[in-house]
Amino acid sequence: MLKALFFDMDDTLCDTQSANQKAVDWLLAELASHGDFDHEVFISQYLSAIYRELDDQLKQLTDPIKDESDYRHFVFDYFLKQHQIEPNDALMSYVALFDHKRIEFFDFYPGVKQMLIDLRSQYKLVLITNGPAYSQVPKVEQVKMSEYCDHVLIGGLEPEQKPAKSIFDKACRLADCLANETLHVGDSLGSDIKGAKCAGIKSFWILPEFTEFSAVNPESDYVADSVLHIDKVLELEAQAHHA
Repeated sequence: MLKALFFDMDDTLCDTQSANQKAVDWLLAELASHGDFDHEVFISQYLSAIYRELDDQLKQLTDPIKDESDYRHFVFDYFLKQHQIEPNDALMSYVALFDHKRIEFFDFYPGVKQMLIDLRSQYKLVLITNGPAYSQVPKVEQVKMSEYCDHVLIGGLEPEQKPAKSIFDKACRLADCLANETLHVGDSLGSDIKGAKCAGIKSFWILPEFTEFSAVNPESDYVADSVLHIDKVLELEAQAHHA
């Protein structure tokens, strides 16, 4: 019988992609008066770097940089120079401003707040999010996550992030449950679904391109296009428990 539910945050409970796009649109408008270069390509390169999608050369250059703010300033400067633009104070100020806009636009998907309120009356809820504290702490604070979840685990503040078993084990300890008494919900196959499986935890994979709920899937126990289908998951779990 399930006693707890674990949730990923970005693109599971919260609409990170929409927040990013709104921030990108804002930055595009701001950069319009800052030189004749391909602003869309530049922003795409910078956003990819934020998510550590780097080529070998840039990875080697940035590996020694441990501070997240320093890292973001470095790659912003790097890509400006790649576009033959000399960085200046006005341009570099957009590093912090872009971060601020991403947080300002960050919010739950419609219906998720009430879903969490309802679920919390029956289960212990634990958020497990990957990423540096630099970006994830402001996101958690922006949506007041502690008002909706009993515990919040930020990967960048833990010894290991998902898919490491240790962070799932810690979530189980916090929720006072066994691995077979919880379910993890997330959108990343590598971090969420495979991580949960290695920890002996059932999983619910949020796959936006999926068109209907299914309990038949080779990768996860359940799959759907939205976390709001969790009621179907819990109904099936209850039926299995009483069978």
